[in-house]
Amino acid sequence: MKLNFARAIFLFFAAYIIVTILAAATTETYGMIAHPPEAAPGVSPVKAPVFLATVPFHVLIMLIIWPIFAAIYFKKPKRRNPVEERTETWNLAFIWIALAMIVDCVGFVLIKHPYSLTAHAFYVDYQPWISLIYIAIFVSPFIRLMLSHRAPKRK
Repeated sequence: MKLNFARAIFLFFAAYIIVTILAAATTETYGMIAHPPEAAPGVSPVKAPVFLATVPFHVLIMLIIWPIFAAIYFKKPKRRNPVEERTETWNLAFIWIALAMIVDCVGFVLIKHPYSLTAHAFYVDYQPWISLIYIAIFVSPFIRLMLSHRAPKRK
């Protein structure tokens, strides 16, 4: 099966918006409840105590939401050829990781807003978390593939 680009891109943006909202809400909620110390002036926002305390949950959010959207992408009533399904899974993984990197760069580095970061803050200070997030996005279609093969077949 060929990759359905329109479906892949639509589901990418839907998942991206949801994970961004959930990750921000997690950090903001923790900040309101726990009242962690403020970051020192001049410290990268990704090094702020409130962000450092919640960023592992951001990766967990990615590992939950992205496979769900991969499952939605593959939710079609047709029987699939296993080789074609693996190829489509690889293609979906590559398109989603490429889109994530492009959208992150444009949305969090190039466009200036209250949550924007410098390239150094985003790609260096945010390690290892940004790499783990990208890995989670990339492996999500494969998680869906693995779970779909383990699930009992419906008649």
